[in-house]
Amino acid sequence: MKNFKKITIIVLTLGLIFSLLQAQSRDYKVEELNIKNFHLVDFIGWNNNMKVLAYYHSKDVKVFGDGWSTIGMEQHRESLAPMLEQYKDYKIGQHSPNVARGVWTGVVGVNYPDRNKMATIAKWKDGLITEEYLFLVQLTNDKALKINPSENAIINFSNPKDEILANTLDIQPGWSCIMEIVDGKRTAIFIRNENGSETERLVFQ
Repeated sequence: MKNFKKITIIVLTLGLIFSLLQAQSRDYKVEELNIKNFHLVDFIGWNNNMKVLAYYHSKDVKVFGDGWSTIGMEQHRESLAPMLEQYKDYKIGQHSPNVARGVWTGVVGVNYPDRNKMATIAKWKDGLITEEYLFLVQLTNDKALKINPSENAIINFSNPKDEILANTLDIQPGWSCIMEIVDGKRTAIFIRNENGSETERLVFQ
Protein backbone atom coordinates (compact mmCIF):
# COMPACT_ATOMS: atom_id res chain seq x y z
CA MET A 1 0.00 0.00 0.00
CA LYS A 2 2.84 2.40 0.84
CA ASN A 3 4.51 1.72 -2.52
CA PHE A 4 1.18 2.28 -4.29
CA LYS A 5 0.79 5.65 -2.58
CA LYS A 6 4.33 6.67 -3.51
CA ILE A 7 3.81 5.65 -7.14
CA THR A 8 0.48 7.47 -7.29
CA ILE A 9 1.99 10.67 -5.89
CA ILE A 10 4.95 10.48 -8.30
CA VAL A 11 2.67 9.98 -11.32
CA LEU A 12 0.41 12.85 -10.27
CA THR A 13 3.39 15.12 -9.66
CA LEU A 14 4.86 14.35 -13.09
CA GLY A 15 1.50 14.99 -14.70
CA LEU A 16 1.19 18.29 -12.85
CA ILE A 17 4.68 19.38 -13.93
CA PHE A 18 3.80 18.53 -17.53
CA SER A 19 0.67 20.66 -17.26
CA LEU A 20 2.61 23.55 -15.77
CA LEU A 21 5.06 23.46 -18.67
CA GLN A 22 2.55 22.95 -21.46
CA ALA A 23 -0.45 25.16 -20.67
CA GLN A 24 -0.16 28.31 -22.76
CA SER A 25 -3.71 29.59 -23.21
CA ARG A 26 -3.47 33.35 -23.83
CA ASP A 27 -7.16 34.02 -23.24
CA TYR A 28 -7.55 32.28 -19.89
CA LYS A 29 -4.42 32.98 -17.89
CA VAL A 30 -6.37 33.54 -14.65
CA GLU A 31 -8.23 30.24 -14.93
CA GLU A 32 -4.99 28.46 -15.82
CA LEU A 33 -3.15 29.89 -12.81
CA ASN A 34 -5.96 29.22 -10.34
CA ILE A 35 -6.43 25.56 -11.31
CA LYS A 36 -2.67 24.95 -11.28
CA ASN A 37 -2.45 26.43 -7.81
CA PHE A 38 -5.39 24.41 -6.55
CA HIS A 39 -3.74 21.22 -7.76
CA LEU A 40 -0.71 22.22 -5.70
CA VAL A 41 -2.90 22.99 -2.67
CA ASP A 42 -4.31 19.44 -2.65
CA PHE A 43 -1.76 17.14 -4.26
CA ILE A 44 1.22 18.59 -2.42
CA GLY A 45 -0.22 20.72 0.39
CA TRP A 46 -3.07 18.62 1.74
CA ASN A 47 -1.34 15.31 1.00
CA ASN A 48 2.11 16.10 2.34
CA ASN A 49 2.98 19.64 3.36
CA MET A 50 0.77 22.14 5.23
CA LYS A 51 3.23 24.94 4.48
CA VAL A 52 2.47 24.57 0.78
CA LEU A 53 -1.27 24.58 1.50
CA ALA A 54 -0.92 27.74 3.59
CA TYR A 55 1.20 29.45 0.91
CA TYR A 56 -1.71 29.46 -1.55
CA HIS A 57 -4.23 30.91 0.92
CA SER A 58 -4.42 34.62 1.73
CA LYS A 59 -3.66 35.55 5.34
CA ASP A 60 -7.26 36.64 5.90
CA VAL A 61 -8.87 33.75 3.96
CA LYS A 62 -12.47 32.98 4.83
CA VAL A 63 -13.34 29.27 4.89
CA PHE A 64 -16.85 27.86 5.17
CA GLY A 65 -17.98 24.32 5.96
CA ASP A 66 -21.23 22.71 7.07
CA GLY A 67 -22.23 24.85 10.03
CA TRP A 68 -18.81 26.36 10.70
CA SER A 69 -16.47 29.00 9.34
CA THR A 70 -13.00 30.38 9.99
CA ILE A 71 -11.25 33.66 9.26
CA GLY A 72 -7.51 33.70 8.66
CA MET A 73 -5.09 30.95 7.77
CA GLU A 74 -4.22 30.16 11.38
CA GLN A 75 -7.84 29.36 12.24
CA HIS A 76 -8.14 27.34 9.05
CA ARG A 77 -5.05 25.34 9.92
CA GLU A 78 -6.42 24.62 13.40
CA SER A 79 -9.77 23.52 12.00
CA LEU A 80 -8.07 21.11 9.60
CA ALA A 81 -5.89 19.44 12.25
CA PRO A 82 -8.53 16.98 13.58
CA MET A 83 -9.58 16.06 10.03
CA LEU A 84 -6.00 15.45 8.96
CA GLU A 85 -5.46 13.23 11.99
CA GLN A 86 -8.69 11.29 11.47
CA TYR A 87 -7.97 10.72 7.77
CA LYS A 88 -4.18 10.57 7.87
CA ASP A 89 -4.08 7.52 5.59
CA TYR A 90 -6.19 9.24 2.93
CA LYS A 91 -4.66 11.10 0.02
CA ILE A 92 -6.31 13.18 -2.68
CA GLY A 93 -5.38 11.39 -5.87
CA GLN A 94 -7.53 13.04 -8.51
CA HIS A 95 -9.41 16.25 -9.36
CA SER A 96 -12.37 15.67 -11.68
CA PRO A 97 -14.22 17.64 -12.80
CA ASN A 98 -12.29 20.90 -12.73
CA VAL A 99 -14.37 24.02 -13.32
CA ALA A 100 -12.76 27.45 -13.65
CA ARG A 101 -14.01 30.81 -14.83
CA GLY A 102 -12.69 34.22 -13.82
CA VAL A 103 -11.81 34.32 -10.13
CA TRP A 104 -13.78 31.13 -9.27
CA THR A 105 -12.83 27.45 -9.28
CA GLY A 106 -14.91 24.43 -8.44
CA VAL A 107 -13.23 21.07 -8.07
CA VAL A 108 -14.28 17.56 -7.07
CA GLY A 109 -11.50 15.73 -5.26
CA VAL A 110 -11.23 11.95 -5.13
CA ASN A 111 -9.72 10.51 -1.95
CA TYR A 112 -7.79 7.26 -1.97
CA PRO A 113 -7.83 4.41 -1.09
CA ASP A 114 -11.66 4.28 -0.85
CA ARG A 115 -12.35 6.78 -3.69
CA ASN A 116 -14.89 8.85 -1.76
CA LYS A 117 -15.41 12.36 -3.12
CA MET A 118 -15.59 15.89 -1.75
CA ALA A 119 -15.93 19.28 -3.40
CA THR A 120 -14.30 22.68 -2.99
CA ILE A 121 -15.37 26.01 -4.42
CA ALA A 122 -12.80 28.78 -4.13
CA LYS A 123 -12.46 32.45 -4.95
CA TRP A 124 -8.99 33.65 -5.95
CA LYS A 125 -7.04 36.89 -6.05
CA ASP A 126 -3.49 37.16 -7.37
CA GLY A 127 -3.03 33.39 -7.23
CA LEU A 128 -4.25 33.02 -3.62
CA ILE A 129 -7.51 31.67 -2.22
CA THR A 130 -9.48 34.41 -0.46
CA GLU A 131 -12.72 32.46 0.06
CA GLU A 132 -13.14 28.70 0.27
CA TYR A 133 -16.25 26.55 0.59
CA LEU A 134 -15.86 22.89 1.57
CA PHE A 135 -18.45 20.19 0.87
CA LEU A 136 -17.65 16.82 2.42
CA VAL A 137 -20.83 14.80 1.77
CA GLN A 138 -21.84 13.66 -1.70
CA LEU A 139 -25.59 13.22 -2.20
CA THR A 140 -26.94 10.07 -3.78
CA ASN A 141 -27.81 10.25 -7.45
CA ASP A 142 -31.54 10.10 -6.65
CA LYS A 143 -31.31 13.08 -4.29
CA ALA A 144 -29.05 15.00 -6.67
CA LEU A 145 -31.48 14.68 -9.58
CA LYS A 146 -34.35 16.06 -7.48
CA ILE A 147 -32.58 19.40 -7.06
CA ASN A 148 -33.57 22.07 -9.54
CA PRO A 149 -30.85 24.76 -9.70
CA SER A 150 -32.40 28.20 -9.36
CA GLU A 151 -31.71 31.25 -11.48
CA ASN A 152 -30.66 33.11 -8.33
CA ALA A 153 -27.77 30.88 -7.28
CA ILE A 154 -25.06 32.31 -5.04
CA ILE A 155 -22.49 31.41 -7.71
CA ASN A 156 -22.91 29.95 -11.18
CA PHE A 157 -19.98 29.60 -13.58
CA SER A 158 -18.99 27.36 -16.48
CA ASN A 159 -15.79 26.25 -18.16
CA PRO A 160 -14.70 28.12 -21.28
CA LYS A 161 -14.47 26.14 -24.48
CA ASP A 162 -10.70 26.16 -24.78
CA GLU A 163 -8.69 23.30 -26.26
CA ILE A 164 -5.48 24.15 -24.42
CA LEU A 165 -7.19 24.26 -21.01
CA ALA A 166 -8.96 20.98 -21.78
CA ASN A 167 -5.83 19.15 -22.95
CA THR A 168 -3.32 20.44 -20.40
CA LEU A 169 -5.32 21.05 -17.21
CA ASP A 170 -8.45 18.92 -17.72
CA ILE A 171 -10.74 21.97 -17.65
CA GLN A 172 -13.27 20.30 -19.91
CA PRO A 173 -15.93 22.30 -21.76
CA GLY A 174 -19.53 21.56 -20.82
CA TRP A 175 -19.00 21.50 -17.05
CA SER A 176 -20.59 24.12 -14.81
CA CYS A 177 -20.45 24.72 -11.05
CA ILE A 178 -23.31 26.15 -9.01
CA MET A 179 -23.49 27.05 -5.33
CA GLU A 180 -26.83 27.71 -3.68
CA ILE A 181 -28.84 26.96 -0.57
CA VAL A 182 -30.86 23.73 -0.74
CA ASP A 183 -33.04 22.72 2.23
CA GLY A 184 -31.17 25.19 4.40
CA LYS A 185 -27.71 23.89 3.46
CA ARG A 186 -25.05 25.40 1.26
CA THR A 187 -24.81 23.05 -1.72
CA ALA A 188 -22.35 22.55 -4.58
CA ILE A 189 -23.78 21.31 -7.87
CA PHE A 190 -21.57 20.18 -10.77
CA ILE A 191 -23.38 19.61 -14.06
CA ARG A 192 -22.05 18.43 -17.41
CA ASN A 193 -23.92 19.35 -20.58
CA GLU A 194 -23.29 18.00 -24.06
CA ASN A 195 -25.19 19.28 -27.10
CA GLY A 196 -27.67 21.05 -24.85
CA SER A 197 -28.51 18.02 -22.69
CA GLU A 198 -27.38 17.20 -19.16
CA THR A 199 -25.21 14.07 -19.11
CA GLU A 200 -23.78 14.04 -15.58
CA ARG A 201 -24.47 15.59 -12.19
CA LEU A 202 -22.58 15.56 -8.88
CA VAL A 203 -23.99 17.27 -5.79
CA PHE A 204 -22.33 17.90 -2.42
CA GLN A 205 -23.29 19.48 0.91
